[in-house]
This record gives sequence, C-alpha cells and structure tokens, in this order.
Amino acid sequence: MLAQNQIRILSGLYGILKPFDRIYPYRLEMGTKLKVGSKENLYQYWDSKITNALNLELTNNEFLVNLASNEYFKVLKPK
Repeated sequence: MLAQNQIRILSGLYGILKPFDRIYPYRLEMGTKLKVGSKENLYQYWDSKITNALNLELTNNEFLVNLASNEYFKVLKPK
C-alpha cells in the first residue's frame, strides 16, 4: 500500500489519481483542445486545482519526483 499513499498520477479527465483508483477506460490527453464550461482547455480547467491538491499532501520534509511528460507537467505550478 506504500504506492497508494505516495504515488499520484495526473489525468486530463480525473485530475489526480492514486495507483489503485478505479476508473473507466478513456482516451483524453491533457493537451487536447477541449472546451470545458467557460474554460478554453484542460489546462485552464485544472489550473491550480491539481497543484493545490498536491501541495496539501506534501509536508515540509517530503519532495516531489516528477515523472510526468511535459504535456502533463505544464498543468502544475511548481512554485
């Protein structure tokens, strides 16, 4: 269960996932030009939601190892 507690997966559809989260199969890339409500694309839709969620999980003694592609990493605000 260590992976479930420490690994997060970025998803254009679901936002942040844990390794054992159940999802339905889908094909949606973060860079897809898809309007969601008033947002022009998935980057705008997820904006700071993903960054804020990750920041809430990290403590001062923890660090983040980024294995995401550039396409997915662009949704995070590293500061």
